[in-house]
Amino acid sequence: MEDDHDDDDDDGNDDSNVVEDQQLERSSDVLDEFKVDILSLEDGPAARIVLYNVNLPRRLWQDESSLIRIRDLVTRDFHNVSGIYFQLSATYTLVNRENGQIRTWSGSFNPRNRVISELTSHSSFQPDSFVPFVLAHSLPDWVFDKLTTGGGQLTAGKTSVWVLDEVKSIVISFQARLGVSHSFFTRYPSLNWRARRSSQRHGGGGGGGGGGNKRGFGFQLD
Repeated sequence: MEDDHDDDDDDGNDDSNVVEDQQLERSSDVLDEFKVDILSLEDGPAARIVLYNVNLPRRLWQDESSLIRIRDLVTRDFHNVSGIYFQLSATYTLVNRENGQIRTWSGSFNPRNRVISELTSHSSFQPDSFVPFVLAHSLPDWVFDKLTTGGGQLTAGKTSVWVLDEVKSIVISFQARLGVSHSFFTRYPSLNWRARRSSQRHGGGGGGGGGGNKRGFGFQLD
């Protein structure tokens, strides 16, 4: 497991999850949005893996009505689907102790080293227990302690000039496998691209989309 916050990163050539301080103001505005990003991945001709990333800004961490909004959205969209899993991760800023530089780390489905920003392991989504679970795992002191002392997650056990500055948001990530006939794709037809491809063949629409093995979009929740 590599250390993305090690001193070797000081040359500024970090991976795309790290945003330099001149972009921090714009990034912070995005991280203050209560929104969901949805991605649909092809899983054979008859199924899709659907991913939801919900950004829960710090101002709403302990807001029960916002968590109920998320619970009801997932319950509605994944109606009668078994095997819905979710996980909490964090988005936070780091400060360089030597030069004061600030960077933002985003913890949403990072394929390289997600353990750095994970707050919980994957859990089965149960509507009755979801809200109490998130409330218990979004207490500011608990989140800060988890990121700084949870097995050395920020530094992977190595000495680093980067230290946790501020936690900006919690990302609640959901995942489920849906058949293409599920009502989800009636509600969000653009995510069932197989049907769209078929219509483009007959209508000559300007597809140009090459590789269409995934589709996604996002929307505000408040």
